[in-house]
Formats: sequence, C-alpha cells, structure tokens
Amino acid sequence: MKYSVLHRYLWFDKKIKSMDDFTFRVFMYLISNQFINISGIYRLDINYISIDMERNVNEIEKTLRYLIEHKIISYDYENNIVLIRNFLKYNKVNNKNQAIGVLKCISDLPQTSLIKEFSDCLRYVENTELSKMISKGLPRGFQGASKGYRSNNPNPDPDPNPDPDKKPDPPQCKKKKTVKRNESKTKVSDVAYFLANLFRSSLQKIKPDMKNVNDESWKRNGIKYAHIIDLMITRDKRDTEEIKKVIKWLPNAPESDDGFSWRNNILSAKKLRDKFDKLQIAMKKKTKNEPPPLPTIDYSKSPWEQHENGGKK
Repeated sequence: MKYSVLHRYLWFDKKIKSMDDFTFRVFMYLISNQFINISGIYRLDINYISIDMERNVNEIEKTLRYLIEHKIISYDYENNIVLIRNFLKYNKVNNKNQAIGVLKCISDLPQTSLIKEFSDCLRYVENTELSKMISKGLPRGFQGASKGYRSNNPNPDPDPNPDPDKKPDPPQCKKKKTVKRNESKTKVSDVAYFLANLFRSSLQKIKPDMKNVNDESWKRNGIKYAHIIDLMITRDKRDTEEIKKVIKWLPNAPESDDGFSWRNNILSAKKLRDKFDKLQIAMKKKTKNEPPPLPTIDYSKSPWEQHENGGKK
C-alpha cells in the first residue's frame, strides 16, 4: 500500500484556503490517489476522477480549469498528464535515491509539454546538487531508454594512418529494431481500465478476502479484466454508463425467493460479460421486500368515498 505525505504547512497556503469544498476535495484527490508518485507529475484520466468521486465529467473539468487558472496544477489534455506545481515544495527530495526515483517516474511518461513546467518546479528542491542532478537527467529520462546513449562526439575524426591494402568494409544493412509490445495494453482504452478498477472495488465489498483482486494479484489480473471490459464496449457495444451502473449495483444485489443472488455469482470479468443482459434485467426488477406504494389520500372526501375510489383522487 502506498502512502502520500500531507504537510502541515499545506493548511496555511492562501490558494488552498480560498478553495470551496468540492475544489478542495478534488485537489486532495490529486495529491493522494493511487497513481501519485514522488515527482508530482503522472498520468490521470479525467474519467477516472469522475468515477472515483462519483461526479460527472463536466464538474471535474470545471474544477480542473479553476486549479489551472490559479496555477495550482497543470494538465496535458492530449496525454492525460497532471502536474502538481507545488508538490516538491511539500514533498522534499532529500537524497540521491529519491532523485533517481523522480527521473524514473518521468521516463515512464509519454512526450509532454509539461516537462518544461516541471523543470521550473525544481526550485523547490532545497539541495542544489540534487536539483542539478534531476535537471541534467530530464532530457535522458524524458526520452526513455529507447533513444539509447548518444556519444558526445557524433563525427569522430578519421584514422590518421589508414592502411592502403585494407579493403573497405562491406555496407551493412541496418537491422530493424523489434519492439515487443503487450497487445492487451495497447488495445485497451483508459475507460476500460477505470471500469476494471471500479469492478475490483465492488468485488472487494462482496468478498474482502478474494485473492484475485488483492494488490499482488491485481498487477496481472487488472489487465485481463480491463481487456474483457474493453471487449464489452467495443465488440458487444455496451454503454459505459450501463456497465458502471451494473458494477455499482452488484454489491447490493438482492436475493431472490429461492436464496439466489447475483453478487455471489459474478466474481470475474468474464462472468460479468457473459451474464450482462441478465444482470441488467435483475437490476431493474423491484426487490421482493420492497413495500407497495402508499395510496394517495384526499382529506377533502369522506372515508366512505375514499374506500369506493380505492384511495385514489
């Protein structure tokens, strides 16, 4: 389990004190959610914030615009990357290992314009050597390992004493680099990942000791679940809002007259996909213990007249 630092001086920040309640909740989510890292710049889709906070996307976008205008955060809408501008002010980089960790976090990001803004945030790193170390490592960390090492001398000097009898080396064809990709990751949408995590939360409510959704197993099962949910969206043409409603309904699914309950039978993404039509029907049914609606009483009429009309106006 990861923990985030909440510095006590945060409560004295004028920008934070001026926020309304919902804006403050969104900001607290941004600095304490499961994707945050020690650099304060990370990938986070707006749809995921919407699902976690149970608010519509328009409200989240409006709040993010406020935080951007007041220079509290920056957001790359093209790559879904958020930068907490004063994160390093309250989460200090104190040693070389932490500085290396910051560069590692940045190397995992796609190309983004926020790198320039992040470099401006390094003024909060009090140790000058660590600040320079991160600053120098930004281009290499940003480009990633696929760029390889660049020589400081790209055009080496020719051999001063060439051998006249030596035959020139035959031209060599450049070998194409084969990059192995995880197909399940490249084909799965962000929304599918978000719904998979929402399904995980529902399963934890149904069966807290379930091994398939614990932190260790979720690293491999999360991708599988997201891939299946992505098939529900792309191939089965399921509406994402309907999937979300069914997933949230599952922990509270009522029992039928014979003791059957869907919450004890939908414990995998495959089952969720196979039984989705039946789950939608069951969700729309009234529970067996739901009382009938009370009759509308018109107090202007006598009890005898109301009895004749069946309690209706």
